[in-house]
Amino acid sequence: MKKIENKEFIIINLIMIINIIIMFIGGNVLKLKYITLILNLLIIIFAKETSYMPLIMYMHPNSAMYDDIGFTYLFNVTIFIIVLKLIFTKRMFLPKKEVIIFSLILVWEIFLNILDSSVKSNMLSLISWISSYVILIFMANKVEKIDFNKVYKYFFFGFVLSVLAGLSYPINKWGLNIPVAYRFVGLLRDPNYYTVDALFLMFSSFKYKNNNKLNIYFIVAFICGILSVSKMFILEIIIGVVIALFFKMINNKKIRKNTFFKTILMFFTVFSIFVYLIVNTNMIDTMLNKYLYRTGTTSILTGRDYIQKYYINILFDNPKNLLLGNSMLKYSKVLGLGSEEGRSFFENMVAHNTYLDVILSWGIFGALLYLYFIYRIVNLYILFLKEKKIYIEKKFDNATLLICLFLISLFALSYLSVDVFAILMIYLIIFKFSSNNIEKESKNNYENICNNT
Repeated sequence: MKKIENKEFIIINLIMIINIIIMFIGGNVLKLKYITLILNLLIIIFAKETSYMPLIMYMHPNSAMYDDIGFTYLFNVTIFIIVLKLIFTKRMFLPKKEVIIFSLILVWEIFLNILDSSVKSNMLSLISWISSYVILIFMANKVEKIDFNKVYKYFFFGFVLSVLAGLSYPINKWGLNIPVAYRFVGLLRDPNYYTVDALFLMFSSFKYKNNNKLNIYFIVAFICGILSVSKMFILEIIIGVVIALFFKMINNKKIRKNTFFKTILMFFTVFSIFVYLIVNTNMIDTMLNKYLYRTGTTSILTGRDYIQKYYINILFDNPKNLLLGNSMLKYSKVLGLGSEEGRSFFENMVAHNTYLDVILSWGIFGALLYLYFIYRIVNLYILFLKEKKIYIEKKFDNATLLICLFLISLFALSYLSVDVFAILMIYLIIFKFSSNNIEKESKNNYENICNNT
């Protein structure tokens, strides 16, 4: 089995390397990358159940390599194929209560589409979206069997190779003089979503094996995050450091002198490098131009303040929008953002705020039902671990930090109708409670409890 899995990992990486070469060559050769898309789907079809989550996480960043076709026919179809395989192999078992709650949400979504048929929703998107939540519910009873090391390895290498493929196109076209306004094709086309992947890989790298030495995985993910040229990435890193230091101070009332000295030394080192770059290079000016190039037409928040203000006004101006919603798949088109304010840049844009998306889609009542569903899912995972008599340590760790950062990112990103939202929830849960560390952590925690008592 180990040899088969190693071959699988080698093959999917070879496919991506071929993709990178194709994108470096460019021109008519680019059409060949759709052959590699078919090869990826074949791997999914013949994959074993232990590879389902790792392959999903691998295909997630790489779907951007195939433009709209990739988003529709690689990542989405990957999820759908896995659900079909679970059904036909009779491995699918779903808890009734969670299925009923999700079905109510789905019925409400369909009802809203029937209520207003002015815009036709993409049924394929709806099916793949449903499939992602089916996997989320299904994995609740499998969390202790998921190998986090394997999931992380596939996610990390898939992510890094997708970055190389994304960089290949602009380098091939412009060399190293890439235009300031260019957004890398391979970075999920939107650097902010790409940023979230980088954060996931950075903070979960500490749980991956070989983390006793220099954490090269954290460093590489950090560099890739910087390449995204996303203001959100910088802000999330700063917020993450502040949160981590805050909880460290709470958990450790007595801060050792050497820890304090190391922190001060690190600060002055970073500050010195920053001053050197300002004085001796034009790198800072280049970075500022790269980060702020759109502020002339929008704002420092890249127009999110305009968009969210518009949608909030729409909610409170019409009781129907606030109470019932306008459907998850078409609310922006129904509301016609941009056309009314004469801002073509914002036309048909989503709210860039997942919390606001939920209310816009299903109204107050639907939003409460959805939040209750999410609570039930998380609780389902925890209850399963308790039934297995696995001790759950309640402390602030990297998993908790990453969950906080993800929740913060939802204020700037629209994840509700994106299939990966449910998948990232699974990732966070297995990162917190994965099998490769459960036994070791539970044993240590049990021994500590015994010693303390």
